[in-house]
Amino acid sequence: MQDDGTERVIIIEPVLVKEASELKNTCAYKIYKSDDDESFFTEPLLMDSSSSNLADGDNPDYLGTLTLNAGKWSYEGSLLSRAEQQQVAQYIING
Repeated sequence: MQDDGTERVIIIEPVLVKEASELKNTCAYKIYKSDDDESFFTEPLLMDSSSSNLADGDNPDYLGTLTLNAGKWSYEGSLLSRAEQQQVAQYIING
C-alpha cells in the first residue's frame, strides 16, 4: 500500500544464479511495476515482450531491488517509500 492509502500491484522477481546444474537464490529480488496497476505512473505499462531484455536502469517499469540478509533488508532504488519497502520485505520473508 502506498503512503496515500492506495494499493500498488508489483511483480517480485527473485535474482537467481546458476551453480553447477542448480539455480541458487541470491536473496535479492527485483521489483517491477505490474501491468495490472496503471495508477502508479500516469502512463500505461511501457515494457512489452520486445523490450524484456532491457537493463534495469533503462526499464521504465523497474522499481528497484530489495536484498535480504540475516533478517534485515536493504533497498536499491528511489521509487518505493520506506513503508512500501517494508511491506515487500515482509511479503518475501513470510512467503
